[in-house]
Amino acid sequence: MLNVAYWICEHVTDIFIKFNNNCWNYREVLLSLEYVMWLELLLNVKVIAVSSEGLECFGGMGYLEDTGLPSILRDCQVFSTYYSCCFCIIASQLY
Repeated sequence: MLNVAYWICEHVTDIFIKFNNNCWNYREVLLSLEYVMWLELLLNVKVIAVSSEGLECFGGMGYLEDTGLPSILRDCQVFSTYYSCCFCIIASQLY
């Protein structure tokens, strides 16, 4: 999964370099938007897994609100759902 994320970052960076040098076309801009959407979807899944593991590393103490870890996990889950819905709306507008 991280290899795919690295590949997407590399291609988006190339497209942004072309954009800054005024050597881009409309298709590449749409492609970069699609790449960014896929990248965020891939990383949202990974972020939830990592924050959940971090919470479980502390055992029962990780679930206490004083540590701040439960709010990080909740934020990751909410943002993942929010961005997934936004990407569906954006994708329907692009095509």
